[in-house]
Amino acid sequence: MRNIIGAVLAGTVAAIVVLTAPAVASPSFEQMRKALLTAGELPAGLKLIEDRQETTGDNDFAAWDRCDHETARRADDVRMISMDYATDTAGGARVSLFLGAPGAEEAQSIVSSLVDAARRCPEEILGTVADPSPVTQWVHPRLGDTSLVFGHGAVIAQGDVLLYFSTDGLDDAGFTTLVEAAARKLAKHFPSATVR
Repeated sequence: MRNIIGAVLAGTVAAIVVLTAPAVASPSFEQMRKALLTAGELPAGLKLIEDRQETTGDNDFAAWDRCDHETARRADDVRMISMDYATDTAGGARVSLFLGAPGAEEAQSIVSSLVDAARRCPEEILGTVADPSPVTQWVHPRLGDTSLVFGHGAVIAQGDVLLYFSTDGLDDAGFTTLVEAAARKLAKHFPSATVR
């Protein structure tokens, strides 16, 4: 699996950690698909190039100490959909969406573990691909129940799902617009797991 987190956690983080409500039944693939941005909601010229759905044990959907790779653990079977959009031209824009349903408590724990890793061991989690245009101290409205924004990528926990969102070839304004649209659409389809 791509391990999107390790490839893009190069910037300063922002996070909100909150209490969770009782868990509900895991969402279906159909429910998850409705919560993702479509080609029509993305900038003109972006076309769907990959669409996968599966049940996975990928460690991107498990909370673990990301400063100690020996402790990595596989998630239980988690429903996951990934969608990649790109322009036809080489070097053009790309948007990747990676949505899983680990449950509300686990989704928020994953974001917390990423925040912790970004603070304790940033040099260990850069992965093999550095973000080409890291955005430091990006100020944003609250995203989902808890979120982490880094460079031109984000992790958003909303209800029972967790979305990894990354872009290439977009400017800061374009990234901001899309990640906020992705968070709004998630919130529309999945109720908040926070206790207010």
